[in-house]
Amino acid sequence: MNGTPQPAPNLLHRSVGAIAAASFYIYLTHVIVVWVIYWKLGYHNLPVNLAASIALGISTWWASQRFAEWRGPARATGTA
Repeated sequence: MNGTPQPAPNLLHRSVGAIAAASFYIYLTHVIVVWVIYWKLGYHNLPVNLAASIALGISTWWASQRFAEWRGPARATGTA
């Protein structure tokens, strides 16, 4: 390896791309996961909390994308 970028596997590209696209939703929803798993269930396992937070964030991002596609393009309200 002489400093040139090496191609990454396609699965890695999709995984990193999904996490990057959903990062805001992961940030917004991670509190729910921590509250339920860590505090309510008492399961103090960082990898489980992290995986569940990422899964919920990606799921929320995916649902918001499907809703935006279903709703169609945003319309201007005309208030100025």
